[in-house]
Amino acid sequence: MAEVILAKRLIVLGRNSKVWQSLKKSHLLVSTPIWAIGHAELTNFRFLSGDNVLVFSYSRSAKENFLLLEYLSKQNKVSVFYISSASTNVTSITRCYNYPRVKQQALEDAIRICNAKIINIGWFYNVVEELPSGLTVATSVDEIAMLIKEGMPSSDRFLNLFHLVERPFQSGFEKKLYLLYGVLMKGCGRYPCLLRPLDLILRILGMRWYGYLYLSNRLWSTTI
Repeated sequence: MAEVILAKRLIVLGRNSKVWQSLKKSHLLVSTPIWAIGHAELTNFRFLSGDNVLVFSYSRSAKENFLLLEYLSKQNKVSVFYISSASTNVTSITRCYNYPRVKQQALEDAIRICNAKIINIGWFYNVVEELPSGLTVATSVDEIAMLIKEGMPSSDRFLNLFHLVERPFQSGFEKKLYLLYGVLMKGCGRYPCLLRPLDLILRILGMRWYGYLYLSNRLWSTTI
């Protein structure tokens, strides 16, 4: 059994995040005391020694993420758990996508500055029907709720809290596009962002499996 940190409190930083908005409604956390704060409240909140801080907050600005983590590093004996994204794996191939690049930088800053534990999650969902067609690395609200309920693990630096989910395509046409997209992305090699004009068209058509999500899922499917 993994060692668990016993803290006085669990602080969720990212009160307005989509993940927390779903988590706070979970029946699994009804009896779990949690203090949730927003980014704007950070400097006015009094952290206590032994607090566990679960960071959902994220900015598109790498500097803003750095400043948040730097502030946490100055708090007295708090343990930081940074919620990262499974999509950061695409940075091993390309850094042309903004979200995975900035998220990877924040991950590295969290470790370097705060000695943080990293919790990687996939596409966050309440019900499986919310996921895109095809293969998706995904994390359910119940998976995160159970992690919080059972206590934050301390034995590993990285925790991959996700699984692969296969969803049916809405039509034969979508499936053909999905397969063609895979051929094109493979042909682009280390320059997958060449497909961005096509990504825009897929987005207009309501297909959500394109871009770095597709690349990330493909990479994880070879390692899971």
